[in-house]
Amino acid sequence: MLKNVLIPTFYFRFQPARLLALALLLLLGRSASAQWTLQPFTFDTPDAFAYRFGVVNASVVWALGYDEDATNRSVALTTTGGQSWQLRPVAGLVAEELITGLSATSTTSAWICTASNAAPGGRVLHTTDGGLTWAPQGGTQFATSRPNFVHFFTANDGVAMGDPLNPPADPFDIFVTHNGGTTWSRAASVPVPLPNENGVVLAPAVVGNTIWFATDESRVFRSTDQGNTWTAAVANTTVSEMYALAFQDELHGLTLSVNDATRTLYAHATVDGGLSWQRIFYAGPLLSGGITGVPGTGLLVSVGAGTLGAADLGSSYSADNGFTWTPIETTREHTSVAAFGAGAVWSGALQGSKALGVYRLNATVLSRRPAAALPALQAYPNPGSGTFRLPLPASAATVRVTDALGREVLRRATPAGRPELLLDLRGQAPGLYLLTLETTAGTARQQLVVQ
Repeated sequence: MLKNVLIPTFYFRFQPARLLALALLLLLGRSASAQWTLQPFTFDTPDAFAYRFGVVNASVVWALGYDEDATNRSVALTTTGGQSWQLRPVAGLVAEELITGLSATSTTSAWICTASNAAPGGRVLHTTDGGLTWAPQGGTQFATSRPNFVHFFTANDGVAMGDPLNPPADPFDIFVTHNGGTTWSRAASVPVPLPNENGVVLAPAVVGNTIWFATDESRVFRSTDQGNTWTAAVANTTVSEMYALAFQDELHGLTLSVNDATRTLYAHATVDGGLSWQRIFYAGPLLSGGITGVPGTGLLVSVGAGTLGAADLGSSYSADNGFTWTPIETTREHTSVAAFGAGAVWSGALQGSKALGVYRLNATVLSRRPAAALPALQAYPNPGSGTFRLPLPASAATVRVTDALGREVLRRATPAGRPELLLDLRGQAPGLYLLTLETTAGTARQQLVVQ
């Protein structure tokens, strides 16, 4: 098996929890159906489930399936927002060749990358007719590595990433194109891999021209110029491998990691675009199956398949970059999640070991969440050395700051009419803190970084 396919194999573990999840689903499925609509279809391998999406807009979505035996050779396409799906077999794949990544820019144009289960080597293929035919692109750029993902920012500008053959002697194979994939060139600057470091087969997180990917040595790589130059930062020191990565904007992101020994889910957040990361102790149902930012909303959505037990079922959202989570429902089994906007969120659909197709989140679910009664907080400078200035609303307010463990480290009551409050956190350890401001009109939050 392809050694870096971490997310799919994660779903096939711990079947007792999955059976309990199925029992709960049968008992409580009605309320969940009000939140998500099932859009059924099957890949050419019936037990393949959707684990990678190429979301073009609210109508056009591509989906890639994965099965435990890695035999799926097809993608699926909808041009109707999921009301109907068409299967698109990928002809010409050789034995042991697995589709590992998918990206799309239109109804007709999409790219996949493939890797071999048998030996190093992979390639990028492109369709211009909606998946009816696929043609290899470029030359031999992945002849000695395994591509983990391909992503196109526009119809011309794309990036593909593959693992090094023998790290750290060999570099990550990252190639960029500016002519739709006709030719590819090696990225200009990529950090040297750590010993034995490889990428994790997750969809990269993308916001605008910025892209991030995770490795199995707890690092997150970032490029702000469509993949041409890269930096890397350690995202967690708690566990080694990440199972999910998402950004809601160019600064605020979240990673999820699972400790296989204790079955504990960890979350690490960044507020500086991935240059630094801090563990956060979240509240509410953060789920292990996948996370995504929802463009235009400031929200993150998480989904789960019950892999860590019954509490890991369902879906939830966060409005404060992962500190607190509100359940959407608690019975569905979801394998991954991707979004175009509040009314266009899709996840892979399971029931026990049976692949169902995908779910689409009903348009009113996220739009019904309580609207922010206060404007976003603007404490500055952030990040800072420990002293922050917070502009205040006209009304009286209570200001609290808590650390990553949820412990309150500062509380102030401010009278009406005070224009600004000085927050002194110089006595606190460097790290991530949550600033909360409460008035009679509502609550607003902001993450602070003490350097």
